[in-house]
Amino acid sequence: MASKEALRRALLAAQERFLDVVRGLGPDDLALPTENPDWTVHDVLAHLASAERGLLTTIERVRRGEPVPPGYSADEWNARQVSKRRTLPLSDLLAEQAAGRVATVRALEDLPEAELRLVGQHISGEVLSV
Repeated sequence: MASKEALRRALLAAQERFLDVVRGLGPDDLALPTENPDWTVHDVLAHLASAERGLLTTIERVRRGEPVPPGYSADEWNARQVSKRRTLPLSDLLAEQAAGRVATVRALEDLPEAELRLVGQHISGEVLSV
């Protein structure tokens, strides 16, 4: 199990790598299709902007020992979140994602070390530790 400090460093390093990739995108790149036939590059960035805070919600649910709500569909949730952000400029998506990453790092810093080992169901159905 990684320490909180190692996780914090990994989160910050991943953020920098993410920004390095996004900084290399031009306006035409955002309209390109992706492996998901319904999403463009812009849509993937919209998903990442919303997903950061969604993962914090998952962590809190696991900490409370709650299961994934019955009938919950990650695909429907993700589609709604992307749809809401489809017309946002890249700068707004990046600001939302960055704010979510800051919140994630703060939540990690406030999390008792022992709670890193808590396990619960991710919305994908996979069982993961906090």
